[in-house]
Amino acid sequence: MEADPRQGIDAARLIRHVYDAVACGIIVFNALRMFRPALAEIMDAVPDNDNIESQVRAIALKVKDVRLLEKCRVRKYGLKWIVDLHVGVDGDLPVKRGHQIAHEVKDALIHAEIGVADVLVHIEPV
Repeated sequence: MEADPRQGIDAARLIRHVYDAVACGIIVFNALRMFRPALAEIMDAVPDNDNIESQVRAIALKVKDVRLLEKCRVRKYGLKWIVDLHVGVDGDLPVKRGHQIAHEVKDALIHAEIGVADVLVHIEPV
C-alpha cells in the first residue's frame, strides 16, 4: 500500500490553520490588554493606587481652618487629575470665610505639582 501524497498536504494545512488561530488569539489578547486602560480613562476610573488621594488629603489638611476631609474623589483627566473634595470647616465661620478656605484648598492643590488640573471643593460645617 502506498501512502497518499495528499495526506501530507492536508496535515500541513491543518497545522497552518492551528498556527493562524494561535496568532489571532495572541493579537486579540494584546489588543484587549492595550484597550482596557484606555477605556478605564474614558469611563473616569478611580486611580489604581491611593497615592494621589493621600497626597491630596495631606495638602488639603495643611490649609488653615480645614478641620476635616470627608470625601475625596480623584479622577483621571488626560495626563492630569480632577479632584472632588468635601472639606469640613467650623460651622460658625461666615460664608465668606468658607468660600476663601475653598479657594485656598483649590489653589494649594493646583500649585502643589502633583498633576491636579481642577478641584471642586464642597464646604461642610462641622
